[in-house]
Amino acid sequence: MLLDSGVLKICSVENIANPGDMPIDKLVEKSKHWYGDRTVGMTRYFAAKQADNEVERLVRIWQDKSITTRNYCVCDEVQYKILQVQHLLDEDSLRVTDLTLERLGDPFVVD
Repeated sequence: MLLDSGVLKICSVENIANPGDMPIDKLVEKSKHWYGDRTVGMTRYFAAKQADNEVERLVRIWQDKSITTRNYCVCDEVQYKILQVQHLLDEDSLRVTDLTLERLGDPFVVD
């Protein structure tokens, strides 16, 4: 398995506004991972379309069970919502996590 496409960040959303002010959401980095790009298959693509989602990217990282669909991903300075997290064994029986990603229309504030 090759994880040679770059480094991505897994982030959570945090409100950075002062108490009583309008909320301002910001991405806060939780972890960094080397990743490999995967092919988004037709089944995955059309299943997402039926759920009114637009799958932009599929990436693979070493297994991290702390990642959920409440987290966000930043790859190549582009922000993505995590639509699906799959914990798998790859062809060499190594533990990996596949992340199905949808590009954000309105990006969050980032440090």
